[in-house]
Amino acid sequence: MKETFIFDLDWQSTSQRPLRITTVFFPKGSITERQCRDILKTYLEAKYDAPPDVVLLVGTAGLRDLLGIFCNSRLINDSIPSFTRRSDPPAVRAICLTKSGTFIPCSEAAQPFVEQAFVTELQRQGMLTIAKNNASTVIESAGMVHYVKPSGDHTNRFIRAANALVKSSEIAFVAFWLSPFITDDIDVIYTDTAGINGVVFNATLLKLQNDKNWSVPYVDSFSSYKGLDTYPFTSIRRSLFVISASTSGALANKVKEKFGIHKSRIVTLFYLGAKPSSADQILCDITKSAAGFAEPATSYSAVKCVLCQSNIPAIAIDGDQFLLGHLEPHSELIQSRNVPRWLNQFMSEFYGKKVLRTYRSDPAAPERTRELFIDLKQIYETEHDKAIQSGLLWRLDRKLDHCLPVTLQRVIYIDDPSSKALAERIRHHLQQHWGERDIPLTPHSRLPDENIESSDFAKGTLLLVAGTLITGQQMMSVNQTLRNRSGDSIVYFVGITRTTDEQRLQEIRSNIQFARHGSHPFFSVADIFIPDDGLSRVIPWDAERYHWIRFKRRVVQAQMLDREVFKWIDERLAVLRKGRSHGLLDELFLPTIDGARLALRPGFAFWEFPYNKDLVTQADVYFSVAAILHVWREENARKVGDFSRRYGRIIISPKNFYRYNDGIIQASILRAAGQGELDYRYDEQLSNAMYTVLTSVFSNFDNTRGEATLEFLLALLQKHLNLGREPLLKALDDLNERLKGRTGLHERIAQQLCAAVRDDVVRRTI
Repeated sequence: MKETFIFDLDWQSTSQRPLRITTVFFPKGSITERQCRDILKTYLEAKYDAPPDVVLLVGTAGLRDLLGIFCNSRLINDSIPSFTRRSDPPAVRAICLTKSGTFIPCSEAAQPFVEQAFVTELQRQGMLTIAKNNASTVIESAGMVHYVKPSGDHTNRFIRAANALVKSSEIAFVAFWLSPFITDDIDVIYTDTAGINGVVFNATLLKLQNDKNWSVPYVDSFSSYKGLDTYPFTSIRRSLFVISASTSGALANKVKEKFGIHKSRIVTLFYLGAKPSSADQILCDITKSAAGFAEPATSYSAVKCVLCQSNIPAIAIDGDQFLLGHLEPHSELIQSRNVPRWLNQFMSEFYGKKVLRTYRSDPAAPERTRELFIDLKQIYETEHDKAIQSGLLWRLDRKLDHCLPVTLQRVIYIDDPSSKALAERIRHHLQQHWGERDIPLTPHSRLPDENIESSDFAKGTLLLVAGTLITGQQMMSVNQTLRNRSGDSIVYFVGITRTTDEQRLQEIRSNIQFARHGSHPFFSVADIFIPDDGLSRVIPWDAERYHWIRFKRRVVQAQMLDREVFKWIDERLAVLRKGRSHGLLDELFLPTIDGARLALRPGFAFWEFPYNKDLVTQADVYFSVAAILHVWREENARKVGDFSRRYGRIIISPKNFYRYNDGIIQASILRAAGQGELDYRYDEQLSNAMYTVLTSVFSNFDNTRGEATLEFLLALLQKHLNLGREPLLKALDDLNERLKGRTGLHERIAQQLCAAVRDDVVRRTI
């Protein structure tokens, strides 16, 4: 749900009867009263067990005024009875976390909820909900195998924190409880894996809500046990160590012993094992004996492992990401059979029309950024001249001829620009076929909040319109609003549906169509299947922004200041910031060493239609490659099985970078690849093959064969592209040698990127 994490907790103090409390955590302050009301509505109406006794709003003290408004809102309080189906609705209360780590009530009535016993239970039940509801937080093999931890000990099960930290609101909730440990005397926060850096970054954002002038600490990962002896730690006495998960507390003990620090400087997010020491700071113990949900992990030394003595095979857990090292990576080619069936027709209609964009804030939810965005507003507004209509509009008009009922009274459209444009096109279509009869258009946001049965929308057939459907959430919300109407029909009409697969589309359709007496008709003009904007995936341009900022800090610290390079980075950051409002078209990728924009050459292998290369945007190419990789990913996952897919062992073959040697295609693959799909460290042959690719690209940095050099360097800097230590160092040294004496701006950028990547490789065990 929008920017919130909601869960129910049961609480009984010594002085009160048992309470069921629906808790709503607010990471940000960008939610309106209406949106808060809608969030509660969606959650409470879906409950089939007992309604809550209290609705508790939780946030930082920086949001205290906002939460106070919600507690006293007539809109919210008057709406709750209908959501809970109770005449005596639950009270709405709010508590806030201060900068010092204590809780304060937003009103006197909320005082019981800031008592330490309740706060402890709030933290415990909330974090357990996150760990329990996300698949594979605990990895166990049912006795078929056991695991060798990075520490060298053997165990029957372990925690993979990354599997629990999926949704952004839940990550922020974990960060909420971490934030009190980040005191003003902390300069550096070290994590055992970059996989939890998002939690730490969220914690710093929450701290800033309480103090906008607070100095944000530096955050970096030391790569668990392997990096503990090689990472160049600094400012130890002003550091906080955050450990993702533990089954024994061994890493925390090693950190304590190595640096001689108190355990108050070490925090573990999730724990599963024997009873920890009272000095251990653990945010969530998921062990059953600690009122969690999982059996404790049992650890054995390698020489005394009873599981090995029972001939149960051992699997090595590699690196700070806890990848299963024994699995053979499946290196796969991207082939023509991976092209989605819909892609060629779709791209032939829309390439070059600035319809496809990346890194675009969603007009229907501006706080949400879409990696892939389809801007259909201008298409729906195209003149009705048949000679210039796209195939989509031709099919749309034909569909309208067959599905619009003559009893239609009103058109309701989802309140965003493309849906409004589609609704206006439908009205124009009706005027052409039904004469002067005018059908009123209404945005869904103007539907009455209650008493729909006595409003203008109570009777008659309604048409609900969406320009593009992704999750169907808003359509389902309108369906709920209209549920008390008479038996008259609602017809759902969508221009394009974009979901991950056919199964997900059918789930959404069935939820939208549901009615008390049968189902409502649902029509869509085109269905496409592309990667979801999963909250667990960092959008490539968000990652780029973060690494440029970090890169600038690194260069300053190393006293390698180059004002022209700094100016270029600032200009690039400005492009990304500004581009988010309307999306990126031709600014997706870094330029060639000559400063030229990456562009598509003739003969794009995946487009089976003639195209004008001068009209093709970078976003057109990226959209196509992302859609193809989506099919490639699913096909290969089925081939190698779910177990392998879960741990990211399907690898994009290095040969793909020879087969598709346009720099723009290579850059698209680098950015569209998923986590682990460009990680060649665990197979020597693949690592050497990727070294050969880098050698080819870097040796041709000044011609078309190496035009994506900067993109490859950025992928290495982000650790999105990984290969073995020695081949990577050799490739970087070779490039650095070729760049010697070069003084062009982009050549200097390449030199500094190369130095930064090399510095990371030298400091870490890769």
